[in-house]
Amino acid sequence: MFVRNMRMRNVQNVQNIKYSLSMTSLFVKYKMEKYAVHRWEDCVYY
Repeated sequence: MFVRNMRMRNVQNVQNIKYSLSMTSLFVKYKMEKYAVHRWEDCVYY
């Protein structure tokens, strides 16, 4: 029983980590795109 609980918690942790990692990468990608667009607009303006 105890081992099964530990395994279940481990799976939950792995899923949480994967979720947070994907969220972080999405956020970073979004930030990078915004930044790249801003840089590109600067290049166009000057």
